[in-house]
Amino acid sequence: MSPSTRIALGARTAASRPALTPRLVPSRPPHALRWASSSRSSLPLSAAISAAFPKAPAPSSKYKKSPQARPAATIEVRGDGLPGFIPLDDPAPFTHPSLFQTKRWPFEQPQSIDGVPYTHYDYEKLAAFGDRILRMLLMEFIQESCPQLSTAGTISLLKCLTSSGVTCPLARSFRLHVDRLQADPAALPQLQGLLSVQADLLRAYIAGLFNEQGYATTRLWVRQAFNASLGEQYARLKKQIEATPAPSATPAPTSTPAPARRKESPAQKLGIWAVRKKVEIRSKYAVEGEEPTQVHKCWLRLEGREFAGEGDSQEAAKTSAAASALLYAEELDARNRIKAKPTPNLPGPSAHGNRTSRFIKYCHNNKLEFAFVYSVPRRCADPDLVLCTLNWGSEEASHRHVKAVGLGKSKARDLAVKAALESMGLP
Repeated sequence: MSPSTRIALGARTAASRPALTPRLVPSRPPHALRWASSSRSSLPLSAAISAAFPKAPAPSSKYKKSPQARPAATIEVRGDGLPGFIPLDDPAPFTHPSLFQTKRWPFEQPQSIDGVPYTHYDYEKLAAFGDRILRMLLMEFIQESCPQLSTAGTISLLKCLTSSGVTCPLARSFRLHVDRLQADPAALPQLQGLLSVQADLLRAYIAGLFNEQGYATTRLWVRQAFNASLGEQYARLKKQIEATPAPSATPAPTSTPAPARRKESPAQKLGIWAVRKKVEIRSKYAVEGEEPTQVHKCWLRLEGREFAGEGDSQEAAKTSAAASALLYAEELDARNRIKAKPTPNLPGPSAHGNRTSRFIKYCHNNKLEFAFVYSVPRRCADPDLVLCTLNWGSEEASHRHVKAVGLGKSKARDLAVKAALESMGLP
């Protein structure tokens, strides 16, 4: 190719190339342009990357102002060894749900109702949160104070410290149920005596303390509050374990007898009956008086009826109430069996069956109501004697009753039925 031809081609090519204008330059960020011209820039590549991507702040710097990162506050110790009460700004830890009379939301509370912001908050969610915090802090306290405890011993000690027998006295010592509880004025006196309310108040207060004062202050407060109880419960559990006889080292015989069946308590029998009959049993507890003369009370509601019991402990009160409710449950079973089976008319002297069956059939055929009430005879030294009171009658006819004392419920019931049949002139 001749030089003239090359010049002509070069001129034609330059003439046909469109001119670059500012509108045709693509819009790029400044750092991209620097990268494109990095070969002609005096900045090194590492400096260009640092300028394009600045470092993010350290994760710990984001939480320096959080309440959970605050150092432990100074806590005054009272004369009884318990920590002083730290006031809270949030009233929710001491607010019972009955104060607002609002329904329970199944999953999430609304932000507003009819355009009005929903600001009703109570201690229920805080009590659940405080329970988890309390268990974590106490588990740490136990492991540091009693490192020789086994896994079973640690769990048993934690269960004792978080039970109502320890948390409720602490709540009463700080007068949370008297000075701090906010509830419906009509239900306030009853709520103040419920053990469940007292325990929830303490757990909700611990959650509120964690939210406002932070982890360090809450940890210090919980340790000071449960320090004495930790020593007491540790000594009690250790004494209980030491009193249990150790298993013998003698070899077991070739044929071991079947273990004896454990006798069920009235509360266990009532629970089994409720599960079998698909009946709901509701219970509530209360404490009256001050230690050591406290009286525990329990109420069980079954099929629209309420049965009360009391004792020196919560378990004893529940057992007493369950014994009364169990008698009512047995009567319900007897009536249901009679209703399920059709019976003939008034049985005569030749009818077969015992006296109790004939009496029940007679009452059923004549539309009479009856009830067996069992109690312990007064001024009786024999604990096996039972007093049975038999009541029967209807709305039209007057009610009658007889009483009989026998050795056990079955004998007392049979004698009471015999007296009732004789009073009606029946065999």
